Amino acid sequence: MPEEKIGDKIRRLRSECNMTQKELADLLDISPSAIGMYEQNRRIPDADSIIRLAGILGVSTDYLLGYEKAAQSEQPLTSKQKKVLHLAQHLSDEDMRKLIDYAELLKKADNQ
Repeated sequence: MPEEKIGDKIRRLRSECNMTQKELADLLDISPSAIGMYEQNRRIPDADSIIRLAGILGVSTDYLLGYEKAAQSEQPLTSKQKKVLHLAQHLSDEDMRKLIDYAELLKKADNQ
């Protein structure tokens, strides 16, 4: 059986996450048609998109690119985590630092 291409992996992983092409496109700030082109292997995502896709889909970039045969056992992001990621992409550097500080504060409070 031939090796699965990157677009086939994106389609399969997106489906496993119960995510539509539009939802994935929104998280990446690209058009749903770009996702469709990736999934049809008609277009290859750029390096930044591959990194973001790996994070969203819960796999390594090496897996997406075919350097690892099996996906990592990382859990895909929950819908709440995806929403935070999407919102964080539009923050200034200063606001991003504040968000990180706040998240660390919440985590510390949870551990006490």
